[in-house]
Amino acid sequence: MAGLVENVDREGRLSREQEHLQTFQCPRSNDSDLSRSQYPLPVGSTDAEKTDTTDPSSRDSQASPESVRDEDEDASFREQQISFRKSEVADKLSHGEWDAARFHLDILMEDLDVNIHDSPDLQILLAMTYNSKARWQEAFDLLKDFVHQSASEPELSARAFYAKAVALYKLRDYEASHMNSRRGLAVVEKLLTGATQQKYRSEFGDLAARTLEDLGNTGQADKAKYYRSLIHESHTEDPILLVTTVSQSSVPPTVEESEASKASLAADMQKYRLSFGHDGKVMVGRQKDIFYALKAALDSENLPLMTVICSNEWCATQSLRESPIYFDLDPPMPQYAWRATTLLHVVAGSRSKYSAPMAQLLLDKGANPQTTLFEGITPLHICARQTNAEVASVLIKNGANIEARSITGKPPIHFAAWKASWNADVRILKMLILAGANINAKNSGGYTALHWCMFDGRSSAPIEVLLQRPEIDKYVRAGNHKTPWDIFWEHEDEFLEKGEEKRVQILYTLKRYGITR
Repeated sequence: MAGLVENVDREGRLSREQEHLQTFQCPRSNDSDLSRSQYPLPVGSTDAEKTDTTDPSSRDSQASPESVRDEDEDASFREQQISFRKSEVADKLSHGEWDAARFHLDILMEDLDVNIHDSPDLQILLAMTYNSKARWQEAFDLLKDFVHQSASEPELSARAFYAKAVALYKLRDYEASHMNSRRGLAVVEKLLTGATQQKYRSEFGDLAARTLEDLGNTGQADKAKYYRSLIHESHTEDPILLVTTVSQSSVPPTVEESEASKASLAADMQKYRLSFGHDGKVMVGRQKDIFYALKAALDSENLPLMTVICSNEWCATQSLRESPIYFDLDPPMPQYAWRATTLLHVVAGSRSKYSAPMAQLLLDKGANPQTTLFEGITPLHICARQTNAEVASVLIKNGANIEARSITGKPPIHFAAWKASWNADVRILKMLILAGANINAKNSGGYTALHWCMFDGRSSAPIEVLLQRPEIDKYVRAGNHKTPWDIFWEHEDEFLEKGEEKRVQILYTLKRYGITR
């Protein structure tokens, strides 16, 4: 991670001349034209041909066999350059060398002047490069109208389906991602053979299984198992699937860049009275300073500072009862704020694009996902309340207690269901169900997740998810003997008194599953 800290504010590229000397195998001139000066002239050529200043219109009509051959060799040389650069882009992307891939792509588009609209394979490579830089929407926009020629160019079609499926997966449109994975897999199974088929079968199998898991389709366990069976034992995880929003540069920083990064980090740490001790631990003036510093780093997307804090074992294990970081709650939940008692709580409540990798880093350094010093609220509770699905996924995969209870007896699934009734985002609800959460769990008042969906939200999405489960108790009664149907009408009457619209979709969903007065 140290390299990540040092390199974060840098383009991460050497000059083209330096890169040419270090890595290129295919010769290239220093200017933007594709000079052939380093190659011998064809036999019979004269020095005059080297500096020919004849008017082009007259030269066309006087073209000698030698000049025609020169033009053919120029064209052949350019095609070799294009082929080489394309293969380099694909290779660098497959190994997670994002900056190197972008470098070769720039040469294709700028120096070799390849028109992306005339080159479908370059279009796909650009989309894959966008994916590697976490520019998911741009990758999708580039490929949304891609014209597939599966019969004549099956591998090209497979690559397009895969790049688009990855972009949709990262945009959290899991259903569309799964559909593209299935379409790509159909092309692979029907039209590809040998090692190429094996490669794409593994990639699509991995991605299709992931999308099913994130959709929470536990009823399709056999299908997920089938997709997993397509993954060959030699398959390595596509590094693009691990991209969150930043990639470590593959080019070492210069001395000047390294010193500038260190100076900037030291200045940021000084703002919060943080410094490094002789043993590498972060020294703090007050314990709560690391909480302030991490919250500020996440809010400002300051990757070096948050990385220093989260990668430190001492910081990762700190807890603070009187934490300075709060998360406000909305009605009908309790009218007060939650305290973030560990740095994992801080990350769980963050909207930062770096929150998930920081959560994993804290866990790797010893953070306990069960730690709670404020009313039983764990980081997973906060994720459910804040709809932070990325961090929730990290926590669940690292063994977070999905049945942890708050002081009022609410497990995370209660907050996930209630929040989804407001924003229709059921990702965390599905994750919890897939992980085995009890959907009929009651809090101290006897309310279940289904009860919480009926209060004041307008989305039927979480109700649909819950009612699809065979174990759901549709007629469960709370401590006050009210069923979910009773809670719905109690609050529906309040809406109507205020002149607000009826919650028709919820009522329709309840009746469709046989829940009536």
